[in-house]
Amino acid sequence: AHCADAEIVVGALPAGADYLRHCPHVDEVVVLSKGPNPPAELARRQWSVVLAPVRSPGPWQHRILGSLSATDKHGIAGDLTNQTAEDDQRFAPLYTSRLELAEVRKTEHELIVTRDFLAHLGIEVEVDDVWPESWTTSKDRRWADEHVPRASGRCNAGAEPSRTLGRRAELRLPGRRCGRGRVPRRRLATG
Repeated sequence: AHCADAEIVVGALPAGADYLRHCPHVDEVVVLSKGPNPPAELARRQWSVVLAPVRSPGPWQHRILGSLSATDKHGIAGDLTNQTAEDDQRFAPLYTSRLELAEVRKTEHELIVTRDFLAHLGIEVEVDDVWPESWTTSKDRRWADEHVPRASGRCNAGAEPSRTLGRRAELRLPGRRCGRGRVPRRRLATG
């Protein structure tokens, strides 16, 4: 609603790109890689505004942003999970502005950081306004109806199996903890 006439182009890694192609708010999805060279199709275009709402961007993400020709570039700074303090400072001149996260905010939920990033841009919303949405195809919904049991008062959650198989998995929602433990291989299915 804030920029109803804007063209929304999203850059994402392959797994995220497949998912975002179904979002009704996105006009185009460009597949990114973590390699040293940003996609030429992004670099040769003129952008009005580039938003990088990545809590802790890695150097490859800063390089992509740096290759883009835009009047305004906005991001997030201060979280050193995927970057060093030196990288964070070295890439700072690429941005018009950045939401600065203090170390004490490292454990804050992503939805709170997203709300604060939007406020940094002058868009006032509540956490409930930025709650995650899922976009799927009718084929995906039919498959889920056939294979995924309905939740009966319990928390039903899905995860990308390649990210969670064999690792500890925990789902945390604001004010709520749904589960913790090993993800059982036999219970994950792909369609």
